[in-house]
Amino acid sequence: MELAPEIEALLHPARLRLARVLSERSLTVDELAGAVPDIPRSSIYRHLARLVASGVVEVVEHRHGQGGPQRVYRLVEGSGQITTSQAAELGVADLTRLFTGFVGSLLADWERYVATDPDPAVATPTFSQVWIGADRAEMSELMGRLRELIEPYRERPGVRRTLSIVVLPTGEGADRIG
Repeated sequence: MELAPEIEALLHPARLRLARVLSERSLTVDELAGAVPDIPRSSIYRHLARLVASGVVEVVEHRHGQGGPQRVYRLVEGSGQITTSQAAELGVADLTRLFTGFVGSLLADWERYVATDPDPAVATPTFSQVWIGADRAEMSELMGRLRELIEPYRERPGVRRTLSIVVLPTGEGADRIG
């Protein structure tokens, strides 16, 4: 099965991380390099070109900076996330690649957090896991409601936090892939 270009572009862990960073704010390559120091600058340029070509990321501004003009990139509204219907079209191998990239990004966030020698009284990480019963339509509704609930917190001042949500069908009656 041929994947949509935006999904194919997000199958690479580095591009998935860049898309996630650009979902928070618009950045130049220099700023991106500071946000993801483990990705070489030459790779950032290559990955950004792929994300722009696929319609996931766009150039929103040209700035004049040290060394010449710089482009400012941002995530295209509604891009960078795999919807339930798009995920349903993917096979196990592609879903595994996406999930591995997601988990790798989450682990990189954890490593950066721990490296700061954090004060747990200021920014305590939390983990939780709950089991729910819902079919695909109900999950789609639930995810939409969660996005609506979260949206007002995205631009608020305060300690920046990453809220990661993973929904895994488990047990009897779980959705089957492919």
